[in-house]
Amino acid sequence: MELLCACGASLAVADENARAVHCHKCGASVAVPDAEAANRMLRFVDNPIFLRSAYARLRPPNVWIWLGIVMITGLLIVGGAFALAYLVPAGSRDLPKYMTGAFWILFGLQSIVLLVVGANSIATGIVTDRETGVFEMMRLTPLPSWKLLAGYVMGMPLREHLWVLVAAPFAGLAVLFGTLPVERVAVLYVVLYAAAVVWHVF
Repeated sequence: MELLCACGASLAVADENARAVHCHKCGASVAVPDAEAANRMLRFVDNPIFLRSAYARLRPPNVWIWLGIVMITGLLIVGGAFALAYLVPAGSRDLPKYMTGAFWILFGLQSIVLLVVGANSIATGIVTDRETGVFEMMRLTPLPSWKLLAGYVMGMPLREHLWVLVAAPFAGLAVLFGTLPVERVAVLYVVLYAAAVVWHVF
């Protein structure tokens, strides 16, 4: 295995367990990539259920239509908050209040998409696979059970995760002009995704 230093020198990695190698030309230390971690990620992505679900859920043109609808919805909510703030008399304008309200509307929609629509996608996908015999066929493969479960949990609601991701910049804009601390908003999203994963699994 060879690495390339920033100075242009080629470095040979003699020890597979080495964390870094020393450059003889410039004296810098170059980190050795964790090949095992990369292999684990590749093994996870190389999941037939995940790949099939990703292809089915993200197939154009439907995905582009829904992404456009999500973007227009986010723009209307945030733009509506700006418009409401500046339609009132100048003495009583309160943009942060309206933007905080816009954030809660967006966060509520994101929560519904992840928890309700995402769970429905998983349930519908599993029922369809049971009816067509795909589920039983997958159980006969050498794939471990956790990998089958991960394929359904991560693959079936992939479209919903993409919708939430596209709506995130609008929610960030609402937070930027609102009154909510960024740290609390980050905790909210961590709790939302943790709840979504638990809800989808069980």
